[in-house]
Amino acid sequence: MKKAQEKMSFSIINIPLLFRYKEKFSAKSGFELFAGPSFISFITNSTIDATFNFEGIYQVNQAGQFVYNNNFIAAGSDLYLTEAEINSLLFVNVNDVSGPNATALFNQLRGDGYDFALDKKFTGKDDKIQTHYGIAFNGGADLFYHITKKSAVKLGATIIFAPLNSGNSDAYEMVNKSTDSYKSIYRSKANSTYTSFGLNFGIILGI
Repeated sequence: MKKAQEKMSFSIINIPLLFRYKEKFSAKSGFELFAGPSFISFITNSTIDATFNFEGIYQVNQAGQFVYNNNFIAAGSDLYLTEAEINSLLFVNVNDVSGPNATALFNQLRGDGYDFALDKKFTGKDDKIQTHYGIAFNGGADLFYHITKKSAVKLGATIIFAPLNSGNSDAYEMVNKSTDSYKSIYRSKANSTYTSFGLNFGIILGI
């Protein structure tokens, strides 16, 4: 992977059940506390800008034969089909498209059915909208002051804390093959925690 950037945008649905307590300091002023759980859901889109190299390392045993081992550790005797290694062995300028280089070799291997590619770009939007959900904690406090019997100004603060379940169970890979579609990080099994803090100011009418 050379780079992988994602720009996330999401909409939040928060449905709370709040318990409130109100007390007055005087005939005109007072405070209100509130807290309670809520169901919260994030509907997410992702815009992608990523570039990958699809390279390979072939394991070679002592007899000089290629062998497959799913858990092998690369050694110096193995065959490294990577951009850096090939260009280093050929002693060529990476920008010299007319001479032998990793790009030319990878194009030839790709034509023979091998999954090799350099600077494979993935751009655009993830075509699957992701939804994370969970139970959130909501809390806050307001101060209010009556201007008249039926109106008041209010100043307050709120906080929302939510551990979110990704809802995904499959193993996550950005891409596996050069022909795959890029998968957003939001398709992973990783859970996340959302925290927000806000201030509010307004006028209450009809109280």
